[in-house]
Amino acid sequence: MNATRRTRIIAILPFAMCAIGTLVAFTNFMALQQYNAYHTLREEDLETLTDNTDAQSRLLKKLALSLVRAPVGQLGPENTQRKHLRYYNSLFFTSLEFGMNAKSLIEVGCASDPFIQYLDWVDRRTCVAPYYVKYGGEAMKTRTHS
Repeated sequence: MNATRRTRIIAILPFAMCAIGTLVAFTNFMALQQYNAYHTLREEDLETLTDNTDAQSRLLKKLALSLVRAPVGQLGPENTQRKHLRYYNSLFFTSLEFGMNAKSLIEVGCASDPFIQYLDWVDRRTCVAPYYVKYGGEAMKTRTHS
């Protein structure tokens, strides 16, 4: 590779990094906009939705309740530096969009407070880790396997 070509590549790198940074910032901005739009709903308002027996209506109600309950902006593992990282927000909204009809979920190597606890519209959720996490109407509990 000649010196001129190296110089061109080095000159392009800052622009590429800036473009990537702009794309990431835009993605985070869009996730925040989605959160603000969805979070204007209140849990009390959602409870007044008609209790239709239609499966799609029940699913939409569960999705809406998940949006209200999820602490967007703090979805990462508790007591870690990853708690406030924004990629958890993107993952949450991506799960809403593409995993709306999921029947089961699995999280491999999850923290003691797994991310999939916030995806509560899915009935069968599994955390694969060296400890056990219980889901359901109860508080999250962990126990160690020996």
